[in-house]
Amino acid sequence: MKNIIYYYTVFIIVFLNTLYGQTPSIDNPKPDVLIYDVTEAFPWIQKGKIFSIKINMTINRHVLKCYHPPIGDDIILSGGIDGLNVVLKNEVSEEKAKEFLHDYCAGFLLSTMTFTPSLFVSVEYDSTGFTIKNDRGKNNKPVVIKDNDWTLQFGVATTRGGIELWHVSGQVSPLRIIDFNRKIILPDGTLEPIITTEGQAEGAKPSIATKP
Repeated sequence: MKNIIYYYTVFIIVFLNTLYGQTPSIDNPKPDVLIYDVTEAFPWIQKGKIFSIKINMTINRHVLKCYHPPIGDDIILSGGIDGLNVVLKNEVSEEKAKEFLHDYCAGFLLSTMTFTPSLFVSVEYDSTGFTIKNDRGKNNKPVVIKDNDWTLQFGVATTRGGIELWHVSGQVSPLRIIDFNRKIILPDGTLEPIITTEGQAEGAKPSIATKP
C-alpha cells in the first residue's frame, strides 16, 4: 500500500512542480510530503482506510486523499468522481445510502474534490445579486432526493480567496455520483485566504476570514 501511495505522490509532486514552474533548488526546496491515516474522520468508512497525503510547497499546501480498499489497489480520490464511486460501492450499503447522503456526502466531496483545504459557505441570491455567509460549525449540507435521484448544491471557499458554487447529482440505488459541476462565484484573490488548521482540513468545524 505504501509503495502505491509513494509512486502516486511522486507523480503529483512532478505534476505540481511542472504546473507552477517550481524546479527544486536552495530557494525552491522540494515539497515536504506527510501521510496520515484519517479514517476516523470518516465514520462511515468501515472496510477500507482513508489516508491524507499533505504536500507542503513554497506557494501553497496541497492535500490529497487516498482510499485503501479491502481488496485491490489504492485509489487517489482528489479531483475525480470515479474513485469516489468506488468508495461508495465498497463502503455504503443500500440500506445506508440515504443516511450517507444526508449526513456525510457533502463533507466527503469537500474533503476530496480539491487539492487544497476548502470550507463551506452559504451563497444566497436576491434581486441585487448575492451575499456570502460563513458556515461556521457546519460540516454537511442538505440533499434533495426525488425518486432514485439526488442533488446537492453548496458554496465553497477556497484557500486562495475565491468562492465556488458546487452542484452534484447522482442516483440513490445503486449509490453513485453521476455529475459534478463547479461555478466560480468570486475568483481567487477576491477575499482574504482561509484560515484553517490541520484538523479543519479533515472535517472539523471551519473558520474563515474574509474582507469586504
